[in-house]
Amino acid sequence: MKTAPKKIPSFKIEAAERELWESNDSAEFLNWGVAQKVTLPNLTQNTNPKNRRDKTTGR
Repeated sequence: MKTAPKKIPSFKIEAAERELWESNDSAEFLNWGVAQKVTLPNLTQNTNPKNRRDKTTGR
């Protein structure tokens, strides 16, 4: 029997949210069985290196 998904808590700092997602599976919080595919036609890749986040530090 499936249980209802947990409520996603609100966060005051990004580090706390990052810690939650690093240590938990999103399936505990979201029902992926009812997810719908979306298309983002106006999304473009940012090629400006000043605006990219460093993948190792997140800055």
